[in-house]
Amino acid sequence: THTGQNSHTHLKLAVTKDGEGYFATGVTPKGGGAEKLEFGLRLPESVAKKLHEYQFLLEDPAASRGARRELAAELAREGFVLNDPDAGVMHLSRAVFERLRAKQSLELHVKELKDAAATDALITQARKGIQVELRVRRAEDVDPASQLRLLAAMEERPPLPLTVSTYPPGTAGLPHGNVIISDGKAYVGTAYLWSPQLNRNM
Repeated sequence: THTGQNSHTHLKLAVTKDGEGYFATGVTPKGGGAEKLEFGLRLPESVAKKLHEYQFLLEDPAASRGARRELAAELAREGFVLNDPDAGVMHLSRAVFERLRAKQSLELHVKELKDAAATDALITQARKGIQVELRVRRAEDVDPASQLRLLAAMEERPPLPLTVSTYPPGTAGLPHGNVIISDGKAYVGTAYLWSPQLNRNM
C-alpha cells in the first residue's frame, strides 16, 4: 500500500512474479472475517504487468505524474480504471458515473450509499422510466438524507421503476465491494458511491 500526501491506494491486488495478476475487494483469512463476501477477478497478463509497473511508479519519488497518467490511460483502454488525483487521473469516477447513466436498466449491489448526489442520480434515472434495482448490505449503510430521498421516491405516483432492498438478517456473507450492472455492462470494484471515495481512491 502506498500512502501519499494526496491519495492512497484502496485496491487489493496480488501480482505474481510470472506476470499473472488478480484483483480482489479483499482477502478473508481462514478463521476470520467470514461475514464478508469478497469479489475477485483474474486479470489479463498485460493488465497485471501494467498495474505492477504502476505500483512502482507510485513508490518512486523520481517518477513523473505524466508517466502515471499515460499508464493509467493504457489501463483504462484495457478495462481497468483507477483514480489517481495526485496525477490528475479520474478514469474510475468517470466510468462509475457513466454506468449510472443507463438507458434501460441499472442494478447495483453496494456496500453502502452515503452520498445524496448519487442517490438523486439513481432516482432521476427511475423517473426517466429506467428500471433501477438497488441492494445495500444493511439499512444503516444508507445515510439519513439518502434514506429520506429513497422513501419519498418510492411513494411517488405513479410508482417509479425503483426497488430498494437489503440482505436478510443472518445472511452468511455480506458483499465487501460494489457491483454496478448497467445495460448489461458491469463494473466491479472498491469505490463506493460517495464523493470522497470516488475522488481520492484507486
